[in-house]
Amino acid sequence: MNSSKNRTPVFLLLPLSILIAALLAGCGGSAGAGSAKGETVAAHDIQLPNGVESVIPFPAEATVRTSMNLGENGHSIVFSPGISWPDAVSFFSEKLAAGQWTVTNEYIPEKTEGERSARWEAEGHGITLNIEVTAFGGPEGFNMNGIMLVRELK
Repeated sequence: MNSSKNRTPVFLLLPLSILIAALLAGCGGSAGAGSAKGETVAAHDIQLPNGVESVIPFPAEATVRTSMNLGENGHSIVFSPGISWPDAVSFFSEKLAAGQWTVTNEYIPEKTEGERSARWEAEGHGITLNIEVTAFGGPEGFNMNGIMLVRELK
């Protein structure tokens, strides 16, 4: 019995290996914190109207729980920030201030323990953006969650 008919020719393995390696390198997944889109909604594979996902600040460490198109009412994103309470507050305050946004309302509670929520409302890039982050427990916060609402300016 000749088993050579059932074998893959060796000369095909090298090109196949190179192709697989190239595909894996090109599909590196979502961008990390060091990339241009690493700290935006776009880094989490969420698409919004008019490409605004690339300008909306969003922690690279965040985990998206749900993302829902609300039709004419906009788009909502429920998330866990993935960073501490102080870091989340600093992140949104600083990124909105630096990212060509007009912050129309910002509320950061003085309370550093227990249940607390920070809120930001901003306009820019043709949209209104509402963000709320809630934390529980000690100064670093735990079981944190957030919600973001993106609506087109009318």
